[in-house]
Amino acid sequence: MLRYGVGADVQILASEVFNRSWQFIETDPVLAGEDRQQLQEQLAKVILEVMSAGERNLWVIANRAIGALREQQAAKRVEEAA
Repeated sequence: MLRYGVGADVQILASEVFNRSWQFIETDPVLAGEDRQQLQEQLAKVILEVMSAGERNLWVIANRAIGALREQQAAKRVEEAA
């Protein structure tokens, strides 16, 4: 999750957001049954995308990341059903 060229404060925040978001995702019935490693990779990517837009509020970042994962998985299911 940590990247070179990113300040320590951003790394700490990103790690905290990831940990808190993951606690929710692990029990989210919408995301149940999905590949754990893939979800973690997607979560990290979305968190960094939200933060790269300048957001620094932990809960805003977490909620946006969780919402994005749910949307991605819903789109994936629709695609697979077609």
